[in-house]
Amino acid sequence: MKKKWMVSTALLCSAALLVSGCGGKKADGFDAAGYTTAYLDGMIKGDTDSLASLSGTSAEDLTAAFDTGIDELVTSFFGSDDNTPGSTQISAQLRQDYTTFWKNAFADTKYDIKEAEEKDSSYQVTVETQQMQLYTAMEPVYNEKLADYLKDNSVDSDQYIEDVYTLMLEAYQSALDTVTYSDPQEVTVTLQKDDSDLWSISSDDMTTLKNALIDLSTLTPSADGTDETPAQASAEEIANSQSEGAPNLEYPEDLGSTPAYKVGDTIPLQSDGKDVGTFCIDKVEVTDERNEYNPTNPDKVIVITYTYKNTAFDNPLLYDQMSFRILDGDTVCLPYYPSDLISPELVNAGDDAVTATLAYGVSASCNEVTIYVEGTQIPTPFQVSASIS
Repeated sequence: MKKKWMVSTALLCSAALLVSGCGGKKADGFDAAGYTTAYLDGMIKGDTDSLASLSGTSAEDLTAAFDTGIDELVTSFFGSDDNTPGSTQISAQLRQDYTTFWKNAFADTKYDIKEAEEKDSSYQVTVETQQMQLYTAMEPVYNEKLADYLKDNSVDSDQYIEDVYTLMLEAYQSALDTVTYSDPQEVTVTLQKDDSDLWSISSDDMTTLKNALIDLSTLTPSADGTDETPAQASAEEIANSQSEGAPNLEYPEDLGSTPAYKVGDTIPLQSDGKDVGTFCIDKVEVTDERNEYNPTNPDKVIVITYTYKNTAFDNPLLYDQMSFRILDGDTVCLPYYPSDLISPELVNAGDDAVTATLAYGVSASCNEVTIYVEGTQIPTPFQVSASIS
């Protein structure tokens, strides 16, 4: 599923006028690197003491500006309040909890000013960053929490939206405790005077920097798996799409009448009585790999490798996780997320076949699974029995 995040620049520029005067007119011995460090510490981490010292602006005013930026970041996702059209109906406490979380997340970002080179009337500042892999850590935890929740709760519940965003926050908080960082990379920002002869870093440069500090481009799923951002869809749609994107944990009632195949069989895909593609479960293997961010620690994890081809279907064809139910006896197994899974892709008629992998947790005694497959575009189910050695 593709992920997108609406990166609010509020945190980066809400205090621009207040803070951009730091340093005032350029003086002899102006420390551009030190100023940039203070600016980033204040505007990204909320540590405003150094910035206040350099600017002459009170730490209280700078902190208030930082807080406003965080509030606006949260508002960009949830809406301004419960009474505003399009806003998400969550409690004031949960909204505050998200505000606290983002302050903590930004406080844990890693950057280091390496060089500030004077160029004409500005400085080119090189910032070494290590990107926080927050979504990588959050995704498996959230999917597990949501799948467990949906076993006993309905998406029609009045409490559903609050519960879903509570689960998401719990997953983010858990991820922040175990988050890893990418290898260092360098980002260049420009420190320059604005029209009022005041020093500042542009909101565009700050946005680029923030994306280098946290994997913002993947933090939050879109409403429908497309490139649409939360700005183009209500938060309720986003939450509901999470349930639509969650694994189907209902035992298939039609299993007894579903066509059965074996691993390695080429299975014809038909639409309107015509052959439009093929599908094959290539192999099912036990893996020792585990995801350190997944707290469930299944007894046994299997990896399913499968291939599908579109020979004559009018639309691009996709068999992703939502097309599968893995049965261990009477149990519908939960997906698992090792780091090296091969994602499925849309395939047009005549294109090369697509090979992908999925992983699931099964019981320690499991020696055979039934793989129930029902595509969303071609909703004709079939099943494949697979031995596990």
